[in-house]
Amino acid sequence: MDIEGLGYRTVHSLLELDLIQDPADIYTLTEDDLMQVEGFGEISVTNLLSAIDASKHQPLARLIFGLGIDHVGSTVAAQLARRFGSLGALMAASADEIAEIDGIGPEIAGSVATWAGEIENRDLVDRLEKAGVSLVDEVEASSVPQNLDGVTVVITGSLEGFTRDSAKEAVLERGGKVTGSVSSKTSALIAGEKAGSKLVKAESVGVPVLDEAGFQRLLDEGPWF
Repeated sequence: MDIEGLGYRTVHSLLELDLIQDPADIYTLTEDDLMQVEGFGEISVTNLLSAIDASKHQPLARLIFGLGIDHVGSTVAAQLARRFGSLGALMAASADEIAEIDGIGPEIAGSVATWAGEIENRDLVDRLEKAGVSLVDEVEASSVPQNLDGVTVVITGSLEGFTRDSAKEAVLERGGKVTGSVSSKTSALIAGEKAGSKLVKAESVGVPVLDEAGFQRLLDEGPWF
């Protein structure tokens, strides 16, 4: 669920202590529960409870990704969030409706629709809502210009002002796509330090290469190349 301080080891400990069974149980944890976890003291417990509370209002895409639906990575989760706007609308969508999203094929669409149709998953979503987790995208789409619609980029190397995830999210929320390999369909390569073989490939097939300043201009203005 992308909760700061809730890493693999802590989740494993919570499962072993039978304090959680699924993501919704995370939101029922108490101070007494967490004090049972090895290595946890008052400060770490307070910090984790604060992080859990803050995660109730995270972007819808992160919630969808955190549900662990087969074949749904961060990029697909962002596409689903942008298309449907709420988890309820996504749960009600048919496989055909989901497959209408550009870049999402029948396998992914079928996986999402199957997940949404299972009783235990509907119960999970109900319990998340009762725990106060927001099931809608609270960021208005109109607040971010959709100036990268139809643009596909590859991000490689390290950027000074962006993490890999934040760079990807910046593209997705403007309607663009991020893929992992350069092809003739790539609109631009965003090349940070130590760009490596993807930079060589982009130059060989004539794909525009943008440094970090160019990437920021792309986000602000849309494509000019």
